[in-house]
Order: sequence, then C-alpha cells, then structure tokens
Amino acid sequence: MNVPRRVINLAGALLVVVVFATGVMLLAMPAYLQSGEIDNQRRAIETSNAQLSAEIATLQKQQAELPEIEKQLGKLRDQIPSIPQLDDISELA
Repeated sequence: MNVPRRVINLAGALLVVVVFATGVMLLAMPAYLQSGEIDNQRRAIETSNAQLSAEIATLQKQQAELPEIEKQLGKLRDQIPSIPQLDDISELA
C-alpha cells in the first residue's frame, strides 16, 4: 500500500488542527467564560462598594449633626405637656 506523502501530511495536519480545536474547546473556552463571569462579579462588587461608601459618608455626616438634632428634639419635647389634658379633648368632642 503506497500512500502518497501529500495525503499523509494532509491527514497529519488535519489531526493537529482537530486536536488543537478540541483543546481550545475543552480547556481554553471554559477558562475564558469563567473569567468573564468573575469580571462581572468584580464590577458588581465595585458598584456595591461605591454605594456603601456613599451611604457611610452620609451616615457620618448625620452623626456629626446628631447633637444639634437631639437639642432640637429636647426643645420639642419640652413643648409637649407631661399630663394629658383629657378634659380639653372631651370639650372639643
């Protein structure tokens, strides 16, 4: 059986291409797709961290204003009578 060299080289080249394509499909593509998913998760975490940082900054600003708010609240509480005036309510009814 005398097979021309050209056919043998062509079959060998085809085999190399098939093995290379199989390696890409089984090894490289899953790793590439997984890296895309990890990149999406990283972006989502960065967005979440930015939102949380903004919320922390807002809360720290409000914490700095807390003594003034408590002072205003104390003034408002002083305006509320300590004894309920039920007589006034019955007269209105």
